[in-house]
Parts: sequence; structure tokens; C-alpha cells
Amino acid sequence: MVHVAVVLNNFRSARGSVRVLACNLHGRASNFSRSQNSTLKLRSDSYIRTCCSSSSAATFLDKHNNMADGTSTCSSNREEEDRLRLLENLRTAVKATNWQPLGRVDVLSGKRCTKFYSKQSGQDDLALFYHGEKFYAMDATCPHEGGPLDLGDIEDMNGDPCVLCPWHEFDFSLTTGKSSVGFKQDTYEVQVVDGEVYVRNDTPFSHEQPASQETERKPSPVQLAQPVADENTLCHGAVRVLNTVDLAEKVRQSRQLYTDWQSGSISQLGHCPPPDQPARQPDLVIKARGKMRSKKTRSVQGVIGLLHSLCNIELYAIDLSWDIVTRYRDFTVGDSRTPLPQEFYSDWARVADDEAKHFDLLNSRLQALGSHFGALPVHNGLWEHAQDTAHDLLGRLAVVHMVQEGRGLDMQPKLRAWLSGLDDDSLPIMDIVIRDEITHVAAGIKWFRWICENSTPPLDGVATFQELVRKYFFPGYLLPPFNKEAREQAGFTEEWYLPLVKPPK
Repeated sequence: MVHVAVVLNNFRSARGSVRVLACNLHGRASNFSRSQNSTLKLRSDSYIRTCCSSSSAATFLDKHNNMADGTSTCSSNREEEDRLRLLENLRTAVKATNWQPLGRVDVLSGKRCTKFYSKQSGQDDLALFYHGEKFYAMDATCPHEGGPLDLGDIEDMNGDPCVLCPWHEFDFSLTTGKSSVGFKQDTYEVQVVDGEVYVRNDTPFSHEQPASQETERKPSPVQLAQPVADENTLCHGAVRVLNTVDLAEKVRQSRQLYTDWQSGSISQLGHCPPPDQPARQPDLVIKARGKMRSKKTRSVQGVIGLLHSLCNIELYAIDLSWDIVTRYRDFTVGDSRTPLPQEFYSDWARVADDEAKHFDLLNSRLQALGSHFGALPVHNGLWEHAQDTAHDLLGRLAVVHMVQEGRGLDMQPKLRAWLSGLDDDSLPIMDIVIRDEITHVAAGIKWFRWICENSTPPLDGVATFQELVRKYFFPGYLLPPFNKEAREQAGFTEEWYLPLVKPPK
């Protein structure tokens, strides 16, 4: 008798996927041994009848079962013809199961995590973790700011294995994908069959990074602009802040420049080219996106790690605010070549003042905990977004001042909850930050709308925003949770960002 299990085993082109399928139905990830053929045959027959719409498969199974009972026979030619039809139906059924082969157990179990690259444009790469003699799979990109989860450490939290994002130390359960800060990462079923590892995902993967993907940008040496002449203009002052290494002096200069602009002590915008990158202290370790690893615990050290990450964000926010003032000084809008109004520069000078205040508060708290900014490595992800949009003011406003600042609003309630009872002295700082950040997002939306409305022809603001996010913001979509209340206070309503939410798999 020709058992269906034997037919499946002979189906070489989809051997592994069919085995995963059959083992799933059988309720165990085991080999196709002859002793299991009878039970497995019944399970497989039932599945094929369900999944294969062609009557040829059912006809073959009926004939096959009758043959087993000795009640009917068929010619070998007819049986072969039906067998080939069945195999074609099995190909369709296997394709529908979406099981992707990843590699040998003996190879993949030797690494804490292996990254697989999607072969389909716009799809997430995969992180395959091996922990506690078990495989786990999830999307490799952190939903917060795109950090590389494949480089994160794994910790057991209340018996649940979690990976920690190396950028901001957010935890994600390997089993559910849930994070204690409210995010949810997609996870995927993994099966091991005959020493091979398979993941249930409709995207094919490869060990090799596709040539179409942008190669990783490494941190460039800081290149300062030429020494700035002592001119009493806003743009010259902005470049002096960007070129200042000392942290306390950078904060002082930033806040004084805003005060002088507001009081009229400085009244001219001026012109001064910005540096390629802002200055940083020589001993600060700056790593590219995707090259950082850190470890988070709900302890004083965990608080220090979190505050240090926030300091890094605020320090770059100071520089981004002054950079937008001077980099786009000659920007004009529409056929009439309308320059940006002075109010544009005043708004971003105010934002820079707020960011300097935030950095000072956070760094002071770090020092009170026995640490300081620069004690840990940092990433340059925010400045990479600035470099990507250096030629496109609308792109800069969309990605940096709307998407990234908006994500800051989303995270504040969860960060506050995480700090509560652990470092209550940091809570008032969090309250100041979110209050100010709402106005920063509002500024981004205000000037994004203004440019769209004054363009020739006028641009649809919402549609243009979504197009630019897909163009400049990796991976091209946004992930909840969203702080709807804070976003609405900033004028960042759901019509802007919900169409960019990643569809569920």
C-alpha cells in the first residue's frame, strides 16, 4: 500500500514544509517513522481534504483507502496520474501554510540570536533567538525608534524570557512580543523537524543582506564648520552652539541665544553654514544604529541607563533645533519664492531653549545618581535622520519634528509608570518634558502645513506627510501605542498617522 506519508516524503521540493505541516496536525514535532504512518496518514488525509479544493486529491485518497481495504484496484498508470495531481495540490497546500526554512538546529542553536533578512521589499527582517533550549522568532526592528533587537540582551523577567532593545532598553517578551512599556512586537511560531528550523511567516528570508537595502551608515568623524566670526546674528549663534563641545557651555549658550533673540539684543538672522555634525566630547562613544548593546534591570542602574538615553535624545534635539534655523536659512516657498517668516526662526529658537532645559534637568539627575552623560555609549540615530533630510525641509519636519517628537509623546506615560516607585525624583522632569514636547510637535505641524499651503500648487498636508514618512523613515510605517490625548493637543490627529500603522499579520 502506498501511504500518503510516503508520498509526502517523496515530495522533495517541499519536504521540510510538509513535514512541519504534518507534525503540527499530528500534535508532535517528530520524524516520519514507519510506526507512525497509520496515525499520520489519517491526519494528513483529513488536512488534504480540507485544504485542497481540487477533487483529484479527494478522489485519489478515496481510491487509496479502497485499495487499502482490498475493495478496488486501479492501474499503475492511473494511480501515478492521480499521485501527480495530489502532489500539485500539496504544493498549493504547503505554500498556504507559510512555513519558511531557516537552517540546521546544530548551527542556529550555537548563537544567541541570528538575523535573517527579508527577501521582500518593505517587510521586516527576522530575529531568531535561542534561549533555554528553545527557539523564538520576532521582527528584528524595535517599534520605538528602529533599534536592532537582534543585538539585545535576553533576561528572564518573572519567568518570561525578554529581549532588551539595545538603544533604549525596552523589553519585549520572546513568547508574546509584549513590552512593559506598552509596545507589541510581532512574534512567529517556530518548529523543529528532522534537525531543521522552520518559522511560520509569509515572507521568505535569507542569511545575506539584500543588495537593494541601504548599507549601514557608520558614525563619521565630527567635522566642525570653519570658526565662526563674532557676528551678532541668530544663525552665527546657532552654529556656535553646534560647534560647542562642553556640555554645560552648550546649554548656557543655547539658552542665552534664545533670550537675546527674544529681547531683541540679537535682531538679524544672518547667514552661516552649519557643520556636518554637531561637536561631541572626545571620550563619548558614539555607535551607529544597529551596533549598540546594553542591559536593563529595574534598578538604579536601569534608571541611569534610561536617563542617559534620554539625555542623548535631548542633546541631539538641541542641535537639531539650531540646525533647522541655519541650514534652511535660504529656503523659499512657491513660485513667488516666499522666504520663511521670522516667526519660523523664533519658534525653533524656543524649542532649542526647551531642549537645553530638558538636557540640563536630566543630566543633573544623572549626576545625583552618581553618573553623568558620557558614562555609557550612545547612538546617533536622530542625527542620521537629519542627514537624510538635509536637502528637504518638509522631510525634516515630517520625520524629526513630527514622527520622532510624536513618538516621545507616546512613550512618556509608560516611562513615567516605569519610574514610579523606582525613581520618583525623576517624575517631575518627565512632566516638564511632555508638557514642552507637545508644543514642539505642534511647531512641526504648524510649519509643515504652512509650507504645504504656500507651495505651488498647494500640497495636501496629510498625504504629503505620509509620503515623506514612507520615503525617509525606516521601516516606512508606525507602530502603536499612540498617546492620542497628547497628540491631539498638538494638533497631530489620527488622520495623519493611522494610515501609516503597520497592518497586522
